[in-house]
Amino acid sequence: MAWAALAVIALLAVCQKSNRLNQLESRNATVTAKYDLHRNVDLATFLQSQPPGSTDALVMDTMAPSVIVVARVSLVSRSAGDSQPPRFVSTFRSSDGTNVSKPWQAAVPKQQGEYRAIFGFQQDVMQAETVLAP
Repeated sequence: MAWAALAVIALLAVCQKSNRLNQLESRNATVTAKYDLHRNVDLATFLQSQPPGSTDALVMDTMAPSVIVVARVSLVSRSAGDSQPPRFVSTFRSSDGTNVSKPWQAAVPKQQGEYRAIFGFQQDVMQAETVLAP
């Protein structure tokens, strides 16, 4: 029984290491954002694991990404009369130093809470920032 418990713990450690999760953050005058990076995860399986209706935008560079980034974005302040869904631009710096900017729009306006977008990239992501689109 003790051997089985050790085997399960060892297997979990290997799985966590190979599918490691990193987090990044960005903050500016209008937006705070947290980014969860998932590496070497099957896209279809990952998307099926997301709660229905939880994602505002899906932005893929490829249908077989090596990195999936979940951006959770909050507005610092929102006008009470603003009825339009906000538009954002998320910029990602890859491991080779290239910056890639991806525009996206929230599904519906919210007075509070997070907006979520899921991105897929071939290159590893080292930095991220999200701003309100002009």
